[in-house]
Parts: sequence; C-alpha cells; structure tokens
Amino acid sequence: MISPGEGKTIHLRDYLDVIKRRRLPILSVFVVIVALVSTYTMLATKYYTATTQLLIEQTAQRSLSLQEALAVDSSAMDFYQTQYRLIESRAIGTKVVTDLKLYKLREFGAVNPGDLEEGEKLPTEEEAIRTAVGVFSKKLKVSPIRQSRLADISFTSKDPALAAKVADATAQAYINYVLDRKLAISQMAVKFLSRRIEEQRRKLQASQFALQKYMEENRLATVISENYNDIITQKLADLNQQLVEAETARKEAEARYHQALKARKGQSQFEGIKEFMDSPVIQKVRERELELSKREAELSQKYGARHPKMAALNAEKAALEREKRGEISQIINSQESQLTIASARENAIRQALSQQRQQAMDIRKKGIGFSVIKREVDTNQQLYDMLLTKVKEARVTEEIDVGMVTVVDKAQVPQVPSRPRVRLNILLAVVGGLLVALFWGFLLEYMDNTIKLPSQVEEQLGLPLLGSIPFDSSLFQGKNRKKAGASSLLEVIADPKSVTIEPLRMVRASISLSKAGTPPKSLVVSSTAPMEGKSVISSFLAVAFAEAGKKTLIIDGDMRKPRQHRIWGLTNETGLSTLLSGQAGIEHCLRREVIPNIDIITSGPLPPSPSELFQSELMAQLLAALGKAYSQIIIDSPPILPVADPLILGNLADGMVLVVAAAKLPLHALQQAVDKLTKSDLNLLGVIFNQTMKLRSDYYYGGYKHKYYYRYDYYEEGQKSRRS
Repeated sequence: MISPGEGKTIHLRDYLDVIKRRRLPILSVFVVIVALVSTYTMLATKYYTATTQLLIEQTAQRSLSLQEALAVDSSAMDFYQTQYRLIESRAIGTKVVTDLKLYKLREFGAVNPGDLEEGEKLPTEEEAIRTAVGVFSKKLKVSPIRQSRLADISFTSKDPALAAKVADATAQAYINYVLDRKLAISQMAVKFLSRRIEEQRRKLQASQFALQKYMEENRLATVISENYNDIITQKLADLNQQLVEAETARKEAEARYHQALKARKGQSQFEGIKEFMDSPVIQKVRERELELSKREAELSQKYGARHPKMAALNAEKAALEREKRGEISQIINSQESQLTIASARENAIRQALSQQRQQAMDIRKKGIGFSVIKREVDTNQQLYDMLLTKVKEARVTEEIDVGMVTVVDKAQVPQVPSRPRVRLNILLAVVGGLLVALFWGFLLEYMDNTIKLPSQVEEQLGLPLLGSIPFDSSLFQGKNRKKAGASSLLEVIADPKSVTIEPLRMVRASISLSKAGTPPKSLVVSSTAPMEGKSVISSFLAVAFAEAGKKTLIIDGDMRKPRQHRIWGLTNETGLSTLLSGQAGIEHCLRREVIPNIDIITSGPLPPSPSELFQSELMAQLLAALGKAYSQIIIDSPPILPVADPLILGNLADGMVLVVAAAKLPLHALQQAVDKLTKSDLNLLGVIFNQTMKLRSDYYYGGYKHKYYYRYDYYEEGQKSRRS
C-alpha cells in the first residue's frame, strides 16, 4: 500500500510504480473484461432501428400581431409533450399491432401450439394483442428534436424491414388518430353550438316581446336612447336659466315702479330715476322752468307780486307743472305695465320648469325599466350573433386547435444494426476495463499491508536498514535447484553476473560499522516467521565475511527446522545439540574449512527442548571460547514469533540481525516481532531486506535497473581494472 512517511508526499511516480508492480493482475482483469465484452458483442442478437420523422404543428399558420409574436406561449410545451405521450399510448400501439397483426409474431410474444406444455391453452386473441402491445411499447421510442417542431419515431426489431414498416405504421396511426379526433371534436362542437343557438334564439325572441309590451304599456312611441337623459337635463338647465333672468327682470321693473311712485308722492326726487331723466317732455319742461325762473327773478325786481306780468308768469309755471305731472303719470303707468308683463313671464317660466321636471321624472322612471329590458335584448342578440359565427366557423373551416401533423421523412430499411454497437462496446470495454483493472490493482495495493520498499523498514519498523538483498533466481533454477553443497553455493556467489554478492558486501560493511571501535563478533540472524530466507542470508553473510579474510564460523541454531547442513551439503548426525548435551566433543561437531575461511557447526539431531540447551552455561562458554578462535560467528536461529530461542541467543551474542522478506508478512506481525526483540534488551543491529527482486528491483531503486548497480557496472569496471 502506498503510504508516505512523515513530511513526504505521494508523487505520480509512486502510482506508476504501483501499476508496474501490479501489472499482471491489472493486465489480467483488463484482458478478461475486453474479451468478455467482445465475445458478448459478437454473439449477441442484432437489432435494427428504423426512424420516421414527423412535423407536429400546434395550429395552422396565421398572421400574428407584434405583441403575439413576441409573447412566450407557455402552453406549447404542454401541447408537444401531450403529442409525444399520445404516440406512445396504448391506443396507438393497439392500432398498429392490430393492423399489422404483430401479435402473431414470436418477437411480440406469440405462442406456437408446439411450445405449449400438456394442459396449457393458447392465449386468446385479446391476450395476445395485450402482450404484443406491451412488447411494442418497449421497442418504440419518440425523440423530439430540440429547437424545432420535429419528432423522430423510432422502432427497434430483429427484422430491419419490419422495423421500418412498424415505424411508418405508427406515424400513420397517430395522424389518423389526430384527424379522427379533429372530426369528432368538430361534430361535437357543431351539435353543441346548434343547441345553444336554438336556446338563445328563444331567449332573444322573448326579450324582444317583453320590450315591445313595455313600450306599449308606458306609451313610449320611440326607443329611449342613451342621450335622451342628456337632452332633458339640458332643457331643465335652460329653463332654470330663463327663470333666473325673468326673476331678475321682474325685480328690476318692480324697483323702478316703486321708486317712481315715491317720486310722484314727493318722497324722492325725479333726478335719480333714469326713465324720468330720459323723457323728452320732462326735459323740455325743466328747460322752460329754468327760463321762467330767470324771468321771475328779473321781473320780481321791477314789479310786485300782483303785477299782471308776474301773474302771467305764475300761470305759465302752473301749466308746466301740470304738464310734468301728466308725463310722470304716463311713465308710472308704463312701468306698472312692464312689471305686470315681467311677473307674468316669470310665472309662465316657473310653470314650464315645474312641468319639465315632472316630465323628466316620469321619463327616468320609464327609462329604468326600458333600459333593463333593452339591455337583456342587446345581450341576447350579441350571444346569438356570436353563436351563429362560431357554428359557421365550425362547419366551414373546422378550425379546432388539435394541431397539424405531416410526415417529413419515411422510415428507411436500416442496413446496420443499432445494437449491439460494436465499436462503442469495444471502446467502452477498453476504457471501462482499464479503469476497473486499475481499480483492482490499486485495491490489491491498498489491501496489501506488507513491507515492500526498503524505505518502509525505517518508517514502519523504526529500525536501521543494513541492506537489501535481491532475489537471485539462479539459486533456484536449473542444476542449482537440486544441487546442494559448498561448491554449488560458491559457484553462484562467485559468478560475476550474480546480483547477490555486492549487496552482501554492503550488508557486511553496515554490520562492521554498526558499533564504533569493536564490531559485533557473534551475530544472530533471525526472521519473524519461516520462509523469509534467514538461513540462506546467514550462509551468504558468512561467505561475505570470509571473502574479507575473516575466519568465520556458522552455527545452525535452528534446532526445529535446520537448513545449514542442506545448504552446504553436509550430514547432520552430530552438531550443536550433541555438543551442548555432552554427547560429542567440539572436534566431532565442527566441520572445518567447508570453504576457505568458513567452518560450520550444524544443528545435530533435533532435541526435545532446544530452549533449555540454549539457556545452559555451556552455551555461553561455547560462544566465549569460539569467539577467541574466530573473527566472526554467524548463528542461524529459529523465527521469532513461534519460539523464544532467538531471544535467548540474541542475549548471548554481540548483536542480532532481523531478516525481513519483501511483501511476505503483514506489518502487524513484523511489528510484533520487533516489539519482542526490543523488550528483550538485546543488541538489535537492524534489518536485512530480502528477496527484493521478486517485486522488481527497478521499482525500489528509483527506476534504475538493479542489475545496473549490482552486476553490470561493477563487472565491467572489474574487467577493465584486470585488463589494465
């Protein structure tokens, strides 16, 4: 599983490395998916789809005003959705199935008598049609074309000719349905309007008779028009105005008459009365009076009052006074006549106004009843006219809003199957298979909680990495698979093309430098569980130390499943168990110079309790004595988790090395083993990461070939140095 350490991010390279390592399961899943989909695509039944295209219009084309053209018709969407559902309806399906007799075809669920079991009955024609309609509905598809009034009617069938025939038949059935519905609605509308016209005609006739009767009863010779009240109102206004003027004239005449009466009685002067001042007689008398007054003034100075001239003058003044009074009486009589005329005119106008008001009230009362009946007549007339117009439209144009449908393109017999779509299926299989395969690979990686990277050793176990030992397949191929012994082991390690020897040298250097001054002389090699390669690593380490010129001893401390005698091709009659139990001496158990600088003590016969032998003082004394004779002691111990032997040996030795096989054990098992070692207070030097080439060494070393580092380059340089 990809698990970055602290402060480390995951890069694309990490994902690519996972794909490289999991390439076999990824490739397997990908090939299986593509093969299955390809096989299904090639063997699946082929279906053909034919399409008929229709033009569906809501109404016939007509001229529109600008406002209507710009308005959004929200009912159009509902109309077209309704038409699409009509095409898919059971009514249309039943019509097509019945006309083409599709219920007799096996593709539409028809049952042959030979297919029936004993006791079963053939379905009735009605049941067969119902079944066929269900199949028909599943194979039919209506697809509206966006931003247009076009719609495609598609039908899918195993028979391409039948698919085209059914598609065209469906379109024609829908058109016939629309026409039949239009005709039925038109006929229904005509019948309905005819009944309404007859009812409305009777209402109109009754209202007209009622109006005529009302006019006769109220003696209305003519129809009261809407502006008749305006005329009466205007007459009343004119009479009111005339009455006001007559009253004003009468009051003025009355004022002049009374003023003249007062003047005649001497209660006021004539000078303030206009009629008197304008009279020519009075003006002449006044002028004559002025002349007589002047003569009187002149004569009064010469003569006395009884002088005949003075008497004549007084007589003339009396005559003028009588003439003036006579004129005044005539003027007063004239004013009295004017007053009488004005009063009579006022009374006449007042009487006419009263009569006009009474007449207006009578007309208004009659007009209310007249208006009610007249309004009913007009309403009935309008409804009657409208119904006549509608019935004419229904009979002549039949313009009912059920739409217009025409076939744009008839269905063509398809030449290529619509499904399975070979190219699309293959493409989807490739893409889907790749995605599923990658998912499977990463799922395996996620579920894998083993240690696969050398860097994970320190991150997950918290122990230093002493080195990584690649898996050398040459040890387990050909003659080396069955061949055992020191010579075969030396042949493999001495091979310059071997990928094992150089990493072993690096491990040897790491162990030698693990403790400053005095490197560990006795070294226990163990693993968490069996089959991690600890015995082989022990042998390889011994060879590496021996190659460095150190006298090395290998002790097979695994008294449960020993392997050193098999690796080196030795017998195991005597060994460590017989030595510790006192059954044999060191000379009988020690195998000297198996190869140069390497001695071996095998495990010997398996004892009943190896732990008691390791805990004996003799084991500690043996290691102390051997430590004086050898430069390096390698102890191959049992695995850590099953038994306590590695912990005992680890406390007796100078150091301990844990062998961890790549991608072998789950992380929690390794952590449990490390926890046991750390709690035992022994000198745990680090981890040897084994069998890395099983997981592709180029993955663990940044994309560079492991062979380049550990075989090719050193081999070439060694050859060059020897030549030089």
